[in-house]
Amino acid sequence: MFNGAAGGARVLVVDSDEASREFLCALLRQHGYLASGTATGDGALTCTATQAPDLILLDVLLPDADGFSVCRQLKGAVQSRDIPVVFLSAKSDGPGIVQGFEAGGVDYICKPFDVAVLLARVKTHAALSRLSRGLQQALDERTARLKEANRRLRDLNVEMARVEERQRRRFAEELHDTTIQQLALARC
Repeated sequence: MFNGAAGGARVLVVDSDEASREFLCALLRQHGYLASGTATGDGALTCTATQAPDLILLDVLLPDADGFSVCRQLKGAVQSRDIPVVFLSAKSDGPGIVQGFEAGGVDYICKPFDVAVLLARVKTHAALSRLSRGLQQALDERTARLKEANRRLRDLNVEMARVEERQRRRFAEELHDTTIQQLALARC
């Protein structure tokens, strides 16, 4: 699905215009990104369900849905909710931009765009996405280690309680037996 230089951030380009989509994918690949494209919202949902990209460039106008509703669906799915979405649109009106942010987008780029600005924003959001994913993975690993340590601690507490109970019984038996023996010897 994703093509390009090994080790680069994965970017999914969702744009119904084939020329724009191919241009963006080629541009991103030239700069070391693993870029893949799709023309529809359904395609975007399918791609993210199989292999989550680090970033999605999402056109607002798609043949099967508007980009805002696609973004809301992405944000509502567990496997794609943390993927940053950057909207691409020929519309530069304020309400449309606000709608993009309200739908869950992290940025909004108006077409035609300056290539340097686009690349700077892609670099920033892809890096933030990868860092966030790395932090989440580290947090998940640490949480798993803490849960395991807590489980071992509970097991040790249970074992300690058993040992203490055995010691109490042994001491009680020794005390009982010693006291009875002393009484028996004292009678003699």
